[in-house]
Amino acid sequence: FDPATNAHACEQRTSALFAPNGDSENATLLEIAADIDAMILAACKAVGVENPEIACAPHSGARLIDSRGTRVRKVAELIHGRAEPPIYVVPRWLHFIWPTVKVGHVVTPSNVKSADPENPMTITTLSLRP
Repeated sequence: FDPATNAHACEQRTSALFAPNGDSENATLLEIAADIDAMILAACKAVGVENPEIACAPHSGARLIDSRGTRVRKVAELIHGRAEPPIYVVPRWLHFIWPTVKVGHVVTPSNVKSADPENPMTITTLSLRP
């Protein structure tokens, strides 16, 4: 059982953790919506995006990004566990910001190919402040 996703390994998820863009500490557990536009809007409201009806309107450019940096395009990715939580809410007009998590935290983006297949690209947090 995974308490972060409210699912057993072979079960479908009914909820997922959503966090503000670039913020790994303030995640909110939400029930998964019926479609991706409804999920984006509900997640924007839950994490405190200002003017969510504008910033996260359907087809506005608002999006959900999983912890590996991969865009979540369908709720099925949330339900079947293909999207790695927490899921970051990125309102329109903004770029995705990698969360710092902690110094030394390493992420291997699944959607970025390295020039050397033997050495995948990684992102390492060097500092919590600029």
